[in-house]
Amino acid sequence: IRIQAGESVRLLDNSGITSLGLAGNTGVNTGAISIEAGNTLSLENSVILTTSEATAGKVDLSAQNIVLNGTAGQVLIASDTTELSTGNAGDITLKATEAIELIGNVPGPFNLPQLQTFTSEDVIAQSFGNTTIQASAFGVGTAGNIKVNAERLALRDGAFLSNIVGLGSVESQAGDITIDANDIQLQGLAVISTGTLGNQAAGALDIRSDRITLDNGASIGVSTALGTGNAGELTINTQELSVTGGAVVAANTIGGGSGGVLTIEAR
Repeated sequence: IRIQAGESVRLLDNSGITSLGLAGNTGVNTGAISIEAGNTLSLENSVILTTSEATAGKVDLSAQNIVLNGTAGQVLIASDTTELSTGNAGDITLKATEAIELIGNVPGPFNLPQLQTFTSEDVIAQSFGNTTIQASAFGVGTAGNIKVNAERLALRDGAFLSNIVGLGSVESQAGDITIDANDIQLQGLAVISTGTLGNQAAGALDIRSDRITLDNGASIGVSTALGTGNAGELTINTQELSVTGGAVVAANTIGGGSGGVLTIEAR
């Protein structure tokens, strides 16, 4: 599926652009989705999705501005494979010459729990707002990589950008997340994360930005839980990093695997 628009592309009111291969079609790969907008690509209560019982197609989105607004209903951009799949999930690429904004549906102040150990898993557990970008393999294949490139990237109110493995087969492999943006802002329980919930190693998270701001319970992290899989590597390359208001940057384990490696490079 390929869409090119000189001005804007808007998906509203429970609409979707999908490429699906289900109902026992274990040998049928799904096609890619490519959308190019000269001005704005926006989603409200809508999905862009490739999913398959074989190999899922990639998702490529590019515009001057990309806005995912989940205040009125679910917004999902995903490339997934099912538990029956032997193929791989597709890569997801978002490119904006100006800004990419993800808005969830969990507004309000963040209250740090009292008299207890506090980790990024606590933040993630409170998040999961309506707005999600994910590339997951629930079968035996490899999860897709997520690549984000923009002048400014903003996530707030529980918006979630993630690659999580271990929800399905023990043979599935994680994908990586790579972000390159001059200005990155996370607030209000927004999350950027790679993780494993099983025996597989989680993917790497690589962020390059001039300025990164986390506030009000936002989280950037790599983590492992439940299984024996190891957390991935988290690398942040920036000139300025601000973490306030209960926000978290972490490489944690609460399972049998090893915690991730956290590297912060100041330039």
